Amino acid sequence: MRHSVLVVMRQQAERLMYGDVLDHDGYETTRASLGEARRQFHATSPVVVMVGLDDDRDEVLDFVRWAKQQSGDRCRVIGVTAYPERLLNGRVAACDACLQVPVPLALVVSTVARCVAEAPGAD
Repeated sequence: MRHSVLVVMRQQAERLMYGDVLDHDGYETTRASLGEARRQFHATSPVVVMVGLDDDRDEVLDFVRWAKQQSGDRCRVIGVTAYPERLLNGRVAACDACLQVPVPLALVVSTVARCVAEAPGAD
């Protein structure tokens, strides 16, 4: 079974890069801007959401909290940021993991795999 991952980033290049890496590793990846994120979340029921914490800070944190509320404990959220101070924002918003850019793509894949393994009913 291919696990669904929703990649929510402002920059299309970031969505493509992370999405392509995860697709190559066997995940079913949907890419979305922050404006499309809630609709895509409902459409795909992802096991993992990767979200750019550097995008429109308040709106991103609201989306993270919303996604966690919508999924209960079923979905894991990974925050990605270039700024160390925003790692704390991700943790406050209940991200299950936070990665700081530049991040090796192998670490992105292993973090997604760990989050999938931790998600109830993801098997």
